[in-house]
Amino acid sequence: MNTNKRKTGSTQKKMRPGFGTMDMLLTLIVVAIVVGTAWIIFKKMYIPAQAEKEAARIQSVIGGIERVAQHNGGAYLKQATGTAISGIASIKNQLGGTNGTKDVGTWLYSCPVGGASTVQVVTEKYDDSEKAALIADIIQSEMSPWTATVATDKITFSKANSSCQ
Repeated sequence: MNTNKRKTGSTQKKMRPGFGTMDMLLTLIVVAIVVGTAWIIFKKMYIPAQAEKEAARIQSVIGGIERVAQHNGGAYLKQATGTAISGIASIKNQLGGTNGTKDVGTWLYSCPVGGASTVQVVTEKYDDSEKAALIADIIQSEMSPWTATVATDKITFSKANSSCQ
C-alpha cells in the first residue's frame, strides 16, 4: 500500500488574498484627502466667525469708551500711558464690570492730555494672525472714525484728533 498520497479536496487549505500594502496605502491617501478637505473648510468658516465675534467685543469696548466721553463733556478720559481697562472704573463700569475685568480688563487704554490727542486701546496678543487681521478689517470698515492696525498679533484701535481730559 502506498501511504504517500496527496490529500486533495476539502482538507487542503487555499490562500485567500488579504488586506495588502497597496490597499493600506490607498486607504491612507483617501483618509488624508478627506481630513485635509475638512480642515480647509473648517478654517474658511471658523476663523471668520470667530473674527466677527471678537470684532463685536471690540465694538462694545469702543461703545463704552464713547459713553464715558459723552458723560465727560465730550472729552475722553486722560491716561498718559497705557493703563489696563480693569483699572479705569468708569470704562470698566460701562462694560458691565465683569467684562471690563475679565474679558478685556488687560487691554491697555491711553489718551494723553490735549486737544489733538489720539485715544487708543491695545488688545492682548491673538494666537491667530489671520483672525487678528480680519478683526482689524472689520473695525476699519464698521467703526469710522476709529481705525485699527495689527502689530505683533495685537490689535491697536484708535481715534485721532480727540480731546483728552
